[in-house]
Amino acid sequence: MRVVESKNIYIDGRGKIQSFDLKAWKEANYVATKKGTTRGNHYHMKTREKFLVMEGSIEVLIENVMSGRRQKRRFSEGNVFEIKPYEYHVIKAVTDCKWISFLSIKYNKNKPDVW
Repeated sequence: MRVVESKNIYIDGRGKIQSFDLKAWKEANYVATKKGTTRGNHYHMKTREKFLVMEGSIEVLIENVMSGRRQKRRFSEGNVFEIKPYEYHVIKAVTDCKWISFLSIKYNKNKPDVW
């Protein structure tokens, strides 16, 4: 897992604008998740997945299925992180939350890269 820093942050009296490089991403998904529930519980062999937390707080558990290395991090509004191939990930909603997930390979329901 890699924490992603935004390229530009502009803050003024109206609020904040954060910019992210999205050229490598093929699909974006809006996800709303209720407090106490989990998503994920899988890994990808080819797909990278980037998350932009829009609202709320999540706890992310990662285990690299090749090395066995484990990580546990908490993310909240405005945080961005990336899941790499072979990183088994479990996302637990600490609060009701919303995020956008970006996929490096468009999801194919007939041949999903989900293990």
